[in-house]
Amino acid sequence: MIEEVTSYPGPSRNHVQTAVTYPQRPGAGGDHSPVWTNCGANDRPVQKTPGSALP
Repeated sequence: MIEEVTSYPGPSRNHVQTAVTYPQRPGAGGDHSPVWTNCGANDRPVQKTPGSALP
């Protein structure tokens, strides 16, 4: 194992319709939205949706 690497064993990986929080930033696995966020070029801020991993 590499010293600088932090491992987060066993996070859940469910699709949820509610807001989620993560114990670390950025989130490293866990429950999340079933819909992908379009992270392409946007002309306005991307709206956080419930379950999104956006900070």
